[in-house]
Amino acid sequence: MPYTIKTFMTRSGERFSQLYDTETPGLPLFYPTAFVARFLRSATHETQKVYLAVIKRICEWEFTKQVDLANCFHRSKFLTCAQIDDLANHLRASKLGGKGEVIGSPKYNTYVAYATEYLRWLAQEVITDWNTVNVRGRLQELSATRLLN
Repeated sequence: MPYTIKTFMTRSGERFSQLYDTETPGLPLFYPTAFVARFLRSATHETQKVYLAVIKRICEWEFTKQVDLANCFHRSKFLTCAQIDDLANHLRASKLGGKGEVIGSPKYNTYVAYATEYLRWLAQEVITDWNTVNVRGRLQELSATRLLN
């Protein structure tokens, strides 16, 4: 499923961007919009666009792997090590180059850091039972893999 980032400017001159599913272009995607509005409000517009580019890649990965991260996190189901590796590889793949080409290490490190922040935020938004032993133990396990750390 293709996704697109649209940029808008308010009457006051403030710029903001939102992520859309191109098959339903009327409304932006809920969680990415909430993340930008709540977590990135004070960041520059360019920073917000980079975050959205990373979130777009996460959404593309979700679509190709038929994974709904918000739903999984809500049910306290977290990514497996194989899924984490696959997502990392998806983040590293170059969109402009040919098959097998990758982005540079500095950009990849930024993508991983931003993906981690977004996934942590998403998990905190949808998990309703943070204080159960099962959830705390699983989150500690995931923190060791550095995806939610």
